[in-house]
Amino acid sequence: MADQALTVLVEGYDPQKALEATQSSSLDLSSDWQDIYAARQNGTILQGELIGIESPEPDKTYGIVQVGFVNGYLPMQEAGEEIKNINQFRSLIGSKIVFKVTNLLREQEQFVASRKEALKQMQETTWKRLKKGQDVIAVVRDVRMKTVKLEIGGVTVKMGAEEYDHKFINDLRDELKVGDHMQVKVLSVDSEKKEVKVSAKALKENMWDDIAKHLRVKGEYSGIITGIAEFGVFINIRGNVDALAPHLKFDKFKKGDKVLIRLLEIQPKTQHIRAKIIRKLG
Repeated sequence: MADQALTVLVEGYDPQKALEATQSSSLDLSSDWQDIYAARQNGTILQGELIGIESPEPDKTYGIVQVGFVNGYLPMQEAGEEIKNINQFRSLIGSKIVFKVTNLLREQEQFVASRKEALKQMQETTWKRLKKGQDVIAVVRDVRMKTVKLEIGGVTVKMGAEEYDHKFINDLRDELKVGDHMQVKVLSVDSEKKEVKVSAKALKENMWDDIAKHLRVKGEYSGIITGIAEFGVFINIRGNVDALAPHLKFDKFKKGDKVLIRLLEIQPKTQHIRAKIIRKLG
C-alpha cells in the first residue's frame, strides 16, 4: 500500500504552488519515451544539451544527451565530421546540439543518438533552400582574430572581419563569442562546390552613404582608437566610420583611448578618411 501523504496546515499555503511541487517530485518518463519513440519513427531531429562524456572502455567514448529525464548515448564517431579527437568532443559539453534517435535500448531505459545524421539531414535541406540575396540567422561556432566560423542550418560558413561591419575591426573576438546569433545576407551560393559567402555588414546601416552630412574636411572631432597597425592608427568617429591617422613620434596610444583628430581628407567612394591626431582626451 502506498504511503499516505501528510496533510497539515501551513502558514502561507498556496494550493497552486503545492500542486506544482507535487508534480515536480515525480518523473514522467512515459511522456519522455513518447517523444523519443516519435523521433525514432519519424526521423525527427531533436535538440538537447550535451551534459557529459563517458569512456567505459579504452576504445569507446560516448557523449550523454537527454530527452527529459531519459539519457541518450552519442558515440564519438557519431558526433560530427569535424570531431576528430576527444578534446574536440569535450568542447561540445555544455552546448545545445542536434541529434537523431538511431536506436532504442528500452530495457536499459536509454537510447542511442547521432549528431552526424542530424547534421547531414539539415545540410541537405539547407542546400536546397539556400539562395543568393536571402537574409538568414547564423550561429557563431568559432571566433578568431580576423575570421568567424558560422553555422547556417548545419552548413559551416567562414566570414572575414571585413564582412562583419563597415567600421574597422581589429579583433573579432572583441565583438563576438561562441553561441552568438547574427543575421547575415547570402552573397553567393555554389551548391556543387558546397561554398557559401555571407555578409553581416550588408545588413547594417552605412554612414558613408551620406558622410557629407556628418563630417567636414578640416573639422576636429573626438574619436575612439579601435586598432593600431604598423602603418597607422584607426579611430572610430561616428557609427561605422573610421579614420586612419599616422603614429605620433612622442605619444603612444592603445585601443580604447579617446583622442581629438583633425580630418585632412574624405574619400566617400573608397570609404577612406585621412586624419591627424591632435591630442589625447581624458
